[in-house]
Amino acid sequence: LGSVMAAARVRGFQGGDHGLGLGATDAMLATAKHFAAYGGAEGGRDYNSVELTERTLWEIYLPPYEAAVKAGAATVMSSFNDIGGTPAHASEWLLDDVLRGRWGFKGLVVSDWGGIEELISHRVAATKGDAGILALRAGVDIDMSDAVYADSMAAAVRTGRIPIALVDSSVRRMLRLKYALGLFDDPYRFSDVARERRYTLAPEHLAAARIAAREGIVLLKNANKTLPLRKNLRTIAVIGPLADNAAAALGGWAGDGRPEEAISVLAGIRAAMGQSTRIIQVRGAPVDTADSSGFASARNGAAEAEAVVLVLGEREDMSGEASSRASIELPGSQRDLALAVIRAARQSPGGENKPVVAVL
Repeated sequence: LGSVMAAARVRGFQGGDHGLGLGATDAMLATAKHFAAYGGAEGGRDYNSVELTERTLWEIYLPPYEAAVKAGAATVMSSFNDIGGTPAHASEWLLDDVLRGRWGFKGLVVSDWGGIEELISHRVAATKGDAGILALRAGVDIDMSDAVYADSMAAAVRTGRIPIALVDSSVRRMLRLKYALGLFDDPYRFSDVARERRYTLAPEHLAAARIAAREGIVLLKNANKTLPLRKNLRTIAVIGPLADNAAAALGGWAGDGRPEEAISVLAGIRAAMGQSTRIIQVRGAPVDTADSSGFASARNGAAEAEAVVLVLGEREDMSGEASSRASIELPGSQRDLALAVIRAARQSPGGENKPVVAVL
């Protein structure tokens, strides 16, 4: 499944039946990442060591990367982790023998953010210059963010620590891809203001995103056919610290996404129900503290409304690379808030049939 998805994404980014339609103005270079075994880090900790058998590496972790390469992926990103003690950014076996030798990869290898300098943290390099030499010898072409190549490679060539032929090979790969993208004919061919206006938040793209979101939602439980809610509800209580948080709705890793262009749960319910339904909004509790001062207002809202929607979970900055929490429990006092609201809803007149929905 991972292999099928990898190949499909390469075709989607790069265009063409084999991911080679780079001449089109809506194509971009696909990057297969993070190569390799990044998901096997000990303790689930980003950048950590990976200990696995060669059989597991070949049968589980490497096939999707090979599928991406065979589909024509133009670039591959090396991963922060080591494999059996050798950091991926310094692994000639992984980047040269396997990727370029066995699989015939002709494209670029890009470092992860600061990954070359982190070879010092891996204790295989003493200086940035040493780290750059290890990475370039392994086959890392692009140094992302830490300027190791820019600062130290010229000196390494002058002193004979790196042969100029190795630098030339890397530069040649870069120039080939720029040529394939048409950048020598027009370096600004991907910068089109009219096209940007046409396709940014285009109606057809929003419709596709809505379909993907709707089909991706997981309904964990629907006791007593709670959902869908009736359209003729007169009052709905929307309770929780994230109910009107558009940034949380946008999520982490949002690129140039703007919170004001996202729709919070509260705004979505208002738009769906119209003017005939009164919305009772209560924050109830902060996202990540033990504060319970808003519980009383939340209980009152739940008791008064005909239906309750609890919006619970994490802010956009509470998950993602190097920021995920150690626990999957609801942060702060949100679980206590939910239990208090549910009790208040059930104990109100007619509450035994009052729908209560939790959106995580």
